[in-house]
Amino acid sequence: MKQKGRFMPLIIAVFMTFGVIRVAEVRIQATETPYIAILEKAFTCKVTSAAGSGSTVASVEFGQPMSVTATTSNGYLQVSMYKGATKKTGYIKASKVAAYVFDADFEDDIASFPESYKQKLRYVHSSYPKWTFTAYNTGRSFSSVVSTYQKTALTDVNDSAMYADSAVLEGTSWRRASTAAVQYYLDPRSYLTAYRALAFNSYKRNSAETLADAKSALSGTKLADYASVFYDASTTYNISMFNLMTRAIQEVGNGTGLGYTGGTATDDTSGTVYYNIFNIGANTCAEDGIDYAATQGWTTIKASILGGAKYLANKYVNSATYNQYTLYYQRFDIRSTKTLGTHIYMTNIAAALSESRRVSCYYCNTTNHIDEKAQSLEVPVYTGMPASTSYPAATSTDGYNLTATNPVTSYTDIADTSVSVTATKTSGKYSTPKITIKNGSTTLTENIDYGVGYTTNSSGKSVVTIYGLNGFSGSLSRTLPYTIGAEAETETTITTANPSGGVKDDAASTEPSYGESATTASAYTVTYKGYNGKTITTKTYKTGTSYTQLSWSKSKYSDYGRKGYKFNGWSVKKSGINYVLTATFKKMTTGKAKKLTNKAGSKKFTSTSQLYTLSDGSRRGFQFRYSTKKSMANATTKITGLAKNTYTKSGLKKGKTYYVQVRYYYMDSSNNRVYGAWSAVKKVTVK
Repeated sequence: MKQKGRFMPLIIAVFMTFGVIRVAEVRIQATETPYIAILEKAFTCKVTSAAGSGSTVASVEFGQPMSVTATTSNGYLQVSMYKGATKKTGYIKASKVAAYVFDADFEDDIASFPESYKQKLRYVHSSYPKWTFTAYNTGRSFSSVVSTYQKTALTDVNDSAMYADSAVLEGTSWRRASTAAVQYYLDPRSYLTAYRALAFNSYKRNSAETLADAKSALSGTKLADYASVFYDASTTYNISMFNLMTRAIQEVGNGTGLGYTGGTATDDTSGTVYYNIFNIGANTCAEDGIDYAATQGWTTIKASILGGAKYLANKYVNSATYNQYTLYYQRFDIRSTKTLGTHIYMTNIAAALSESRRVSCYYCNTTNHIDEKAQSLEVPVYTGMPASTSYPAATSTDGYNLTATNPVTSYTDIADTSVSVTATKTSGKYSTPKITIKNGSTTLTENIDYGVGYTTNSSGKSVVTIYGLNGFSGSLSRTLPYTIGAEAETETTITTANPSGGVKDDAASTEPSYGESATTASAYTVTYKGYNGKTITTKTYKTGTSYTQLSWSKSKYSDYGRKGYKFNGWSVKKSGINYVLTATFKKMTTGKAKKLTNKAGSKKFTSTSQLYTLSDGSRRGFQFRYSTKKSMANATTKITGLAKNTYTKSGLKKGKTYYVQVRYYYMDSSNNRVYGAWSAVKKVTVK
């Protein structure tokens, strides 16, 4: 049975005014620009063209990340953000935001998510460190699911980009939602902000929800006298009290809806008035809801609340058949064991998002701040997802699609950059290392392009792990020959760098371990060997000087590590009083796009690559990428399985030309992909 959830801006405006967000975690404000700041002290806030005045550049929501570029003398920050590819720059009160601080411990928790989800999850985690996230792999194609829901989804947004055609199907404004609108609201990444993510929270009974919270949340609304009824319904039927209250407010909270004022059933001449707080059964109009209430005997608002709670709990939240225990699942029944799209609670395509914002408002303003307590969020993942989706209504002034950095369409592996890690010994102790990372000639910025975590390995040495952020992905580790903050060897400065010039190494655990005996060495000899075992060159460093990598870009061996050479790791051996550090490489064949097939009328192409196995038997696979540009700009990539060497792209436009490349990869000991070089570009015109 399908119902409609209605978005009421007037009510949500009330919620925005009855409190301020309190964040339990205390952070240190960044002092150097640029850095990322997150709106955490308001539900919404304006970014203006001048510090403290001027026109509105953007209206940002709680959890919105922004890049801070300068600080003013009157307590404002100059910030920038992107809406699509358009950069917006303005000013916001410094007191409203907190600096984003990367949490390396969180990376293991989100390892199973696609890269396009991770940065959004990191920002939510920054606001709510006690929340946990689980990926639910739906196994469903994103485009096919969009097609299913678009058939029945409705929108009341009066913007031609939001509706499929101008025909009004319900009321005075509800039209069939456009494909673009369904894509945006189906995309789980659209909900991954601190203000919206509760769409993925379980709405079974939450013991942290109290009667006092209900009274506080409903104060000033038409349902204020029914706080205890909502509380009793929650405990009786094992359903979240806030899920019930927000649903009721969304449906009839302004007191003008028929479900609240009551009405007589169709063809009922008795004059009995029935109520339907949740508009259950209102498939085509509010009168349908009254007719349903009559079948249930809901002659009071209290009976409607209790009966509706039972219905929601049994039919949705606690149903083993439909598994619709989150707001997102109630709108999109992707966990249902029945036919997709046949058990949707609300036809309003935006209902799950608008209700999740209401829940956030409620939670933030509860006396015991439920939002700051542990919550378990289950986030769906589809196959074939686009790099991103956009809110279609271009005229909107809301904070839809605003990103701190330019939207990411492809990622650079952080291991494909030049990394150096340096620490200095002062007063007998080593400082936190200075990290310098360059992508080509560009120096990357910590907490924007990369984050850093520190651990101690089994020998008591410090391990530095660097994680790619925003447009960078993956991670790499460096083992330092000392413990940070502790007395160690006599070297004043030691630098370890990526010796392969960019290829991710799979032997961090065997990186040089200098040990106590290293203090007796008069020099370190670094030996670089090629994949054939022959020595390329050596270089000796005296004790007490910096140890740095050789510059591959200035040697005839510049291809090593840049075009598909597997770095085998460091080895350490004693040679007289010297330690010899050996870097060895194994060559990995360049990928070859063997052929492209394209049958007439198929509107698809299939790319095939030759199979390849590394000489040491390493597992190998393929990565394909395609673009409409020969330069491969904005290319879309596809990882195949370890033994699969074909990729088919369908649903294409006849007559369109595509360019295709392929490269090999193998899985290292940490189960990370290490890539070879891209093949030559081949092109195909769709028939």
